[in-house]
Amino acid sequence: MTVVLEEARALAPAKGWDIPSSDAVRARLAKEPKWLSIAGRKGPKALERSQPPAKRDYNSLGLHAYWESDGRKADVFCIWPDGSIARPFIIIWREVRSRLVLAAKGYLNPSAAGVLAAFGQALERTGVAPDYAKIDNGREYAAKAVTGGQATRYRFKVMPGEPIGIMTLVGTKADWSPPGRGQDKPIESFWSFVANRCDKASEFEGAYCGRNPVVKPEDFDRRKAIPIAAYAEKLAAVLEFFNNQHRHRGSGMDGRTPMEVYKDLWDPEAHKPVDPAHLRLCKLGVVSIKPSLTDNTYSLTIPGYGVCRYWSKEIAGLTLEVLSRKHSVYYDLENPSSPVSIYDGQNWLGDAALFDKSPFRDEGGERAGAHVKAKNAAMKPQKAALKVVKAGAQLEIPELPAVTKLTELPSIHAVTIEGKRQPIQETRSVPQYPAATAKDEEHLEQLRQKRKADMRIMEPRKYAILFGDE
Repeated sequence: MTVVLEEARALAPAKGWDIPSSDAVRARLAKEPKWLSIAGRKGPKALERSQPPAKRDYNSLGLHAYWESDGRKADVFCIWPDGSIARPFIIIWREVRSRLVLAAKGYLNPSAAGVLAAFGQALERTGVAPDYAKIDNGREYAAKAVTGGQATRYRFKVMPGEPIGIMTLVGTKADWSPPGRGQDKPIESFWSFVANRCDKASEFEGAYCGRNPVVKPEDFDRRKAIPIAAYAEKLAAVLEFFNNQHRHRGSGMDGRTPMEVYKDLWDPEAHKPVDPAHLRLCKLGVVSIKPSLTDNTYSLTIPGYGVCRYWSKEIAGLTLEVLSRKHSVYYDLENPSSPVSIYDGQNWLGDAALFDKSPFRDEGGERAGAHVKAKNAAMKPQKAALKVVKAGAQLEIPELPAVTKLTELPSIHAVTIEGKRQPIQETRSVPQYPAATAKDEEHLEQLRQKRKADMRIMEPRKYAILFGDE
């Protein structure tokens, strides 16, 4: 306010203003409503925060009536199995009434497959699906694989024939959080619990980067990144503590832990069990790719694990027509070493195992020898079959009659070559031009003089060589 009064006093003589003292201005402003100062100095959002918030009664909810989910990038740099260094993206599903953490998954990047994997873990642990789910408004939640068949902020109308998402299949209705309103999701306050007890743990010193560059610790160094398995172990311990030992004072909790509230409210007859087929779809990521034209392997990149190759002897022996199409490859996001399921449309072709890499210098050569033996064993029946095919395709070629004597060729000197050339008759007439008149000669002389004058101006050196000093 001091700056404003100084500027006003500088303009007062020109404007004819009478500016009171600073104390008088402060006394006058103190008589104005408080909301005017908040709205004018801090903005509309601060004015909204000054209003009393609505308190939600958690006792009105039944168990599994409402779940919630959100994702957050951890503040700790980790080393992934493929050697990359990055912060994991953590996806959490919670039961709202009891605040119990049902599932937690960590991935290199946010994705619909990660959301489904965490949702599938929650379904598997509880055995039931919620009636409603308060979920984030990000693209990973709005993917058709997750919420297909329901309207979203990106998909306002449900079109006939569009893919049906897993949440829609299990009967869970999506309740979308509006953008930029963290207070709409109870899980937002839970992230502070995770950050304080997991990300800021003393064993992660140096790998902890802070929630933004302003609060980044001085000892942070990417080279001090920790293995992702170490972070996963710490996060699991923190979530276990939250579920079983952390007592809440919020609505409907009465100082109990989430697990205690969950057990008190559990009713196995309240919800029907989840279809196991839906659980399988949640656990797997899917990609549509063609097998390699060279060796019939399926190569796909799994974030955090690099490029993985899968191969099946049975699938490699299918027809060229089948192998030339794109196939749906269902893979495990968290365990790339497990076999993948290959589908051609709705037809299951089989499972393909991981084609593991061998050490560059294989001590004893056991793995390389086993690979060569397996390859030779696979090719032996193929080579035998090809041999049979070629034998059946041999044609019976008749033998030539016996040749007893060849006809002698004439001597080269006995061959005469005769040729006659007809002279070309010139039939074209030479055109006749009339002789130039005196007027034509005069015109040509004028053109020569003009060209000579132009050369003298434009190319004086050339002019001097041709005409001297004329």
